[in-house]
Amino acid sequence: MGPDEVSGIDLGLVAAPDSFDVSVNDESPQIQRVVARLRNASHKPSHIIEVKSSCGCTVPDRVPAQPVPPGKSLELPLAVSPPGVGTKQILVSVTTDSTVTPTVSLRITAYGTALTAPCVMFGPKRLQFTGKRPGEVVEQELTIQTVERRDEPPWIIGAKSQADWLTVKPTNGPETERSIDDMERRTYRILLMAKVPRSEQSISTALDLKKVYDGSRAVAPVWVTAAYSPPLRAIPSLLNVRFGADESTVERTVLIVASGLEEWNCKVVDGLPAGVTVVEKQTSDDKQHATKSLRVSFEKSLLDAADQRMTLRFLTGVEEQPVIELPVTLIR
Repeated sequence: MGPDEVSGIDLGLVAAPDSFDVSVNDESPQIQRVVARLRNASHKPSHIIEVKSSCGCTVPDRVPAQPVPPGKSLELPLAVSPPGVGTKQILVSVTTDSTVTPTVSLRITAYGTALTAPCVMFGPKRLQFTGKRPGEVVEQELTIQTVERRDEPPWIIGAKSQADWLTVKPTNGPETERSIDDMERRTYRILLMAKVPRSEQSISTALDLKKVYDGSRAVAPVWVTAAYSPPLRAIPSLLNVRFGADESTVERTVLIVASGLEEWNCKVVDGLPAGVTVVEKQTSDDKQHATKSLRVSFEKSLLDAADQRMTLRFLTGVEEQPVIELPVTLIR
């Protein structure tokens, strides 16, 4: 039976399965083979016109020339050459003459665990430091795995940062995890200490890793970002209050959002300026993102003051952020 047996709908050419995992190591052949099976779930024969891969490491052994009859399947063998080290995602596109499925996609994940020196087998491209206090120092360990020749000196000999907010603690040398013939896998651990900014504007820098091989070359740098993420924040963070010609009072809603706090308050510090009223409207008890909704009212008489800017301050009862400040600008 050609179409889907349950619904009777023409599904065209269907791959089952449509994803594959292949891997190589030191003992396995460097070329692996997978066989994709395509079933014709339509009312008429279907031809495969072309097979393309997103990577030259994967090619079809052969492209069947004969049509696939309704309800029948054919095999499409693929030769895959995984990377020696690391992971690669490969997309194989099968073009057909079916109007329902003009393209059938096959996804292949290729893994390589062979020791092929010299190379960086694993290392992050980015590191994120987040602090809950302005100026807080946050530590994080950078781990890099390499494959190196046993008779070579340690590959990574240091890390250097141009930023004064990022401190690098030198490594004591690599850990050797696995050796085969004249190659070995080494792991480097470098302690980084980042001082997060005092504002919520993130800062970034490139961390240069130095190595010795064929003279002196650099491993691809790691991009490091530090940010201050307060446990409490006001939304909006700035209030612009504009009075219409006929408005004697203007109301604004302010949300105080807490992240990961179980207990916190939102009490006005040292009272409020005359003409300003704050009323708590609603509270959400979600522990991950608890929210207090405040209704803030401003009387038009505030425009008579010499300074039409003010800052509302709220006590939170949170050690990391005892006060939330909300700047307000009054506009005629």
